[in-house]
Amino acid sequence: MSHFGSHVPFAEPAWYNRHSSTYYKASHRKLRSFVREYVETHLIPYAEEWELAGHVPSEVFQRHAKLGFVAASVFPMPVELMGAVAGYEAQPLPADISANEWDFFHDFILIDELSRVGYIGVLWALIGGNSIGVPPIVNFGTEEQKAKYLPGALRGKIRGCLGITEPDGKLGFIRIPGVFRGLSYQDLSRGKQREATSQISAQQQRCPLTEDPSA
Repeated sequence: MSHFGSHVPFAEPAWYNRHSSTYYKASHRKLRSFVREYVETHLIPYAEEWELAGHVPSEVFQRHAKLGFVAASVFPMPVELMGAVAGYEAQPLPADISANEWDFFHDFILIDELSRVGYIGVLWALIGGNSIGVPPIVNFGTEEQKAKYLPGALRGKIRGCLGITEPDGKLGFIRIPGVFRGLSYQDLSRGKQREATSQISAQQQRCPLTEDPSA
C-alpha cells in the first residue's frame, strides 16, 4: 500500500497508512481519495477569496450538491429518497458510495477531509444550513412535509437553515402560549426569533416551536 497524504507525523489520521483496519474498508479509502482531490482542486485554492467576500458562488454550491456532499451531510440520511423520486433524478453520494453502504466512518472521513478547507464560513455556506435545517424534518416532519421538502433539500435545490435563538439568549424551542395555536409561524414566534444559522443563503427556515412554557 502506497503512502497517503502528508509525511509529517500525526498530520493524517492514523488509519490512513495502516495496512488493515477493523472499521475502514475499500469504500472508505475510495471516499478519502475522492474528497481529498476535490478539496485540493476545487475548494482550497478559492476558499480565502470566498471567505473574504462573504459568499460562495451558487455554481460552486450546485457542484457540491451534485457530487452528493449536501445529501451526505444530512443525518440520519433518508436512504429511501436517494433514488429517482418526485421528478428528481437519483442522487449519488461522494465517490459513488452506495447509500445503503454509507456508515459513520464515511461521515468521519467527510468531516476530516472537508475541514482541510480551513475556512468555517465556506464550509457552512456549502453544507451547514442543510446539515442542521433538514434533520428536523427527517426526524419529526409529517409524511407530507418529508415528501415536499426532502427530495429537493438532498439535491441542493432547497436550502434551509435552523432558527433557535430567542432574545433571552437561550438556545432551544420558541415558547408560545397555547392561545396562539393554529396561527402562522410569524404570529406564533411574535417577532422573538432574531437569528438563524446560515440564514443568509437559505430559502426556508426550520423553527422548533413548543407550547410548554418550561421547555
